Amino acid sequence: MRVLHVIDSMELAGAERVVESLVRWLNQRGIENDVCCLSHKGELGERLEKENLRIFSLEKKEGVDWKIFWNFFWKVKKRGYDLIHFHNIGPLIYGFLTSYLLHIPAVVTIHGRIGWKKGRTRLLNRYYFRFPKKIVTVWKQGEEMLIRSGVPANKLMTIYNGVEINEEETKRGEEIKFPFDTNKKFIIGTVGNLTAVKNHLELLKAFKIFSDGLDVDEARLVIIGEGRERENLEKFILDNHLEKLVFLLGRKRNIPGYLDYFDIFVLPSTSEGLSIALLEAMGSGKAVVAMNVGGNSEVIQNGHSGILISTEGSRFSKQMAEILRELHDDSQKRDFLAKNGRQKIESSFNCALTVARYEQLYKDCVKSGDRVSEDPTLGYEKSV
Repeated sequence: MRVLHVIDSMELAGAERVVESLVRWLNQRGIENDVCCLSHKGELGERLEKENLRIFSLEKKEGVDWKIFWNFFWKVKKRGYDLIHFHNIGPLIYGFLTSYLLHIPAVVTIHGRIGWKKGRTRLLNRYYFRFPKKIVTVWKQGEEMLIRSGVPANKLMTIYNGVEINEEETKRGEEIKFPFDTNKKFIIGTVGNLTAVKNHLELLKAFKIFSDGLDVDEARLVIIGEGRERENLEKFILDNHLEKLVFLLGRKRNIPGYLDYFDIFVLPSTSEGLSIALLEAMGSGKAVVAMNVGGNSEVIQNGHSGILISTEGSRFSKQMAEILRELHDDSQKRDFLAKNGRQKIESSFNCALTVARYEQLYKDCVKSGDRVSEDPTLGYEKSV
């Protein structure tokens, strides 16, 4: 079987890392995988190329680029695929016509939060969502949201993201470097693009409240990621004299290696699908604190495998600071949360399970051809 994955780019981000894992694992299971990037290959794409995996880019321009519709069509026709897997809505919009004209069955995975207006949802339902054999969400509430928006239930299913939990396999490549001595430091860390929705500014405010009551040299906050909000975050750090306590490390490849040094992992995002960073932190045996949004509550049992926060704004900062202080003072609670969190990942959110479910989905879609199946489950569970 030959599968084409279509995504905007293969930069270092959550959905892109899911695609990277799928391609590697499925190739090992005898399924040939290519990757098509609408815009550019990105760092992960270049990494896959070095492993002799096939990846190509359509070099999409800013805005709507009509030329890539036909560029994509001819590349797919020439190569020949048994199935096309679109990752998010943009690639589906550019590629659904090719799938239809060439009679190639397709699936689409919605990796992020679905915050569409009613008019846009109706447009997607009426046109684009008609073509994939299955629409996959990465968290159950995402599937339920689409059903409420009018997407037929028999088109939908949930496949949770999964992460590798083999420590030797995941900690590869990049050397771990911190701009401070990690010895005897209490390190709070987070991973995510520096965008407003990731809510790093409120995390900084919470850390300031938390650190004000500690010895000056005890705690550190580490933020891994890059993005448009860097300047605002740097300004807050300087204005509040936190430059010796808070560090923006930029993008890093070896996330599990950095997680090893964290005492607590925090996910302050106000919107999520199912965060790969959160799954990796829990799989690394770290106590986690996250906002109760998206799929976080489907991974974390509050007070058992992590802590969920439901407040926003200034109340969020104060509550987060209180939780950080509690976990700082109670190592037994940190260990309790960390142990249960890792067990949750091992049992329900490991990469092997995710890959097996996608493999079964591919086989069922190819077996039934490019027609829409009457079977709402395609012969397997709709969720974990």
